[in-house]
Amino acid sequence: DWGRFKRDNFARALSTGYMCSDLCELVQHSDELWIQSFISSFVEAGGPRLRFETFWEHYMLAWLLQGLAAVDLPRQLWLTQSPYMTPEGWQKIPSYKDPRVFRLPNYNNGMVAILRNFVYYWKCRDLPSFWQRWKAANMDGHKLRPRSCVD
Repeated sequence: DWGRFKRDNFARALSTGYMCSDLCELVQHSDELWIQSFISSFVEAGGPRLRFETFWEHYMLAWLLQGLAAVDLPRQLWLTQSPYMTPEGWQKIPSYKDPRVFRLPNYNNGMVAILRNFVYYWKCRDLPSFWQRWKAANMDGHKLRPRSCVD
């Protein structure tokens, strides 16, 4: 992802890249396999062994973190002043591939992709339930108990 100019953990970097894809169904169907492939390649290249379960947990947390920004994207799209980027305008657009969306400047196109992917994760991966389970297992009041993915 061109925007990745800072040091970040691998799970967050992968989720950020996947979030920009316009192939939500492919990402939903393949992300676990891609992550397993990444871990294998990373270890084969000399990196430490990573635990898939913890890596997956970090990956899902990264989706939740990105959701904090994604929930404001509809407002940002509306601020572009496009007649199609209003609640009423959205109702008349049957697909994200509709020319009215496709012809938006790239920044706006990207926001539509991010929203679509986040909604897919929210529904298909049941992010609210994941968060409740994770919070119950890892938070004691406000005190976090972090875990590393490295063995």
